Amino acid sequence: MNSVGQYKLIEGSPGAFNGRTPLPPMLETVVNEIFPPYQLFDIDADPTWHFDIADQHPDVVKPLLDRINFHRTTAVPANYPLPDPASNPKHFGGNWSAGLC
Repeated sequence: MNSVGQYKLIEGSPGAFNGRTPLPPMLETVVNEIFPPYQLFDIDADPTWHFDIADQHPDVVKPLLDRINFHRTTAVPANYPLPDPASNPKHFGGNWSAGLC
């Protein structure tokens, strides 16, 4: 995700619906939606990010995408620990935990 001025560029899918919380009725139809590779939002005119304007503004998408790609060249890879089976929700009443309790 990258923001400059009034624009926000999102690369990739925001993630699949995981079913953990019920969707409002107006959103039930977007559960299996396929997202474009990039989405551009004018956060001044559309603060809730509902209207993708990437196709109408390739001149805005390009510099924002270039900026994301630049940051990729300098990013340090994440050092995530391996999953710990002790953190499984079944041990904590259905809640995720660090597994230390």
